[in-house]
This record gives sequence, structure tokens and C-alpha cells, in this order.
Amino acid sequence: MQIIPQDRQSIYQLEYRYIRRVVLDHPGSKSLFIRYKDPPIDDWGYHELTSANKHYLRHEILFSSGTTILIEFRKFFYKRLLLSSKRQPK
Repeated sequence: MQIIPQDRQSIYQLEYRYIRRVVLDHPGSKSLFIRYKDPPIDDWGYHELTSANKHYLRHEILFSSGTTILIEFRKFFYKRLLLSSKRQPK
């Protein structure tokens, strides 16, 4: 999964390994929050990382559209990549 923060200066690459469960719930077009654009999933609202059991973690993400993603996994890696800034005219 790739995430672009609001400042648009970097990209976070999230990598889940040994996934045993993924749930995507996209309830409809009604937004929980004010939106200024209309992508299908919209902005990342908040997330929780919890223990699913002795061997698996659970990452749940709520988006402003009301969409939720749940991922249960054993290993997780992430990388932050800086985006090149646009050159300003001299």
C-alpha cells in the first residue's frame, strides 16, 4: 500500500507479509467528513494497530468516505521515499 501525506513531500510504502485476512468495506457514496475531492476511497481518517492473536497483528484503517480496510498479518515493513521538489524559477 502506498500513502501520500497531505504535505505531498513523501510517499510511505507499507508492506504486509504473511497475510491471512483482508477485508475491504466500501459502504457507499455518503461521506462521514467534508470532502473537497471525490476519489473512491478518499482521505485516511485514522487507524488502529492491535493484536489479532498470539501470532498475528491487525491493522484497521478508516477513510473519510466511510471505507474501512482490515489487514491481519505477521510481518510488516515500511519505507519512506522523499518526492523531488519542483524547481523554482530563478
